[in-house]
Amino acid sequence: MALTADDLDLNADLPVMHVRATVVPVSETGLIRQVEPKSSASRRTVPMTSDAVAAARTAMGLGLDRGPLGLVFPNTRGGLRQPGNVRTDVAHLLDGTDLEWVRTHTMRKTVATRVARAHGSTVAAAVLGQSGTATAERHYIARMAQAPDVRATLETGQSF
Repeated sequence: MALTADDLDLNADLPVMHVRATVVPVSETGLIRQVEPKSSASRRTVPMTSDAVAAARTAMGLGLDRGPLGLVFPNTRGGLRQPGNVRTDVAHLLDGTDLEWVRTHTMRKTVATRVARAHGSTVAAAVLGQSGTATAERHYIARMAQAPDVRATLETGQSF
């Protein structure tokens, strides 16, 4: 939710999003855009899917007050959005649909699992902005219900 127009490069051959800030609550002032994300691994450049590019373009084309930060997804006053409000808004948006069971955490887990299945847990952790695979494997990447078919490896007849 700290994403600004300057964080996006939508017209490049490889459209990317630069993750370089996070929303942090500060008791005296409310929310701030902290220009250092949670960790050094959180600061990253992520290639964007065509759907993500379309969503960013749509959001920026709505004519909303983006405030002094130029936020891509501002609140109704052009400021930072409370992360909890975003989760609630997504839940309300999906209520009454076949996807009402989906939450923002479900989306993050789905991305992690799909990327891990295709590219491994190291790549999935990097996309999520984690420095190692432990958290991704423990909390985000779904465990396989069936082990991979390794019969050919085991039936080669080679011994130790």
